[in-house]
Amino acid sequence: MYSVTQVIPSNYDMIDPEVLNIASERGIIFHHAMMNHAKGIWVSTLPDNVVPYFDSGRRWFDNYVDKIICVEKEFIHPIYKYVLHPDLVATLRGNDLSSVIDYKTPATYFERQWGAQLAAYFFGIQASENIELDGAMSMMVKKDGSDAVARHVKNLHEAFNGFLMAYGSYRYFNC
Repeated sequence: MYSVTQVIPSNYDMIDPEVLNIASERGIIFHHAMMNHAKGIWVSTLPDNVVPYFDSGRRWFDNYVDKIICVEKEFIHPIYKYVLHPDLVATLRGNDLSSVIDYKTPATYFERQWGAQLAAYFFGIQASENIELDGAMSMMVKKDGSDAVARHVKNLHEAFNGFLMAYGSYRYFNC
């Protein structure tokens, strides 16, 4: 089985490998810290280059998340058989239904790639667990610690179609 992020083409090949490695390490530490925060586990010392990202994400989480459905849970789409690991599924304040939320640390918004990823999460969760969702969004945290910005996927069906095309292509050329 392939994971959602494995099959979606990225723009990362345009980034200097050393810069990408540093960003990847920072992203892993940030995601782990956010997972712990969501689970109510105390987040102690973080590297200096992660602290502002965490502060930005933690504030967003504390201000908007009302109820946690799951954190970093693995799902498998029962029909398409792809694996997904959403960062967070939660009900936000003022909403009746839950949303899929994926934390993002890059400064640039990759609308098509992230939209396809989140649409695959959205439909994969609904199909595998029958959790009723009302949306999917990337939560872009800021490197200066300022307020994170949530970006909703505008057309989930179109984005999911894009994911399915990438998934089919990946499976064809890698099986």
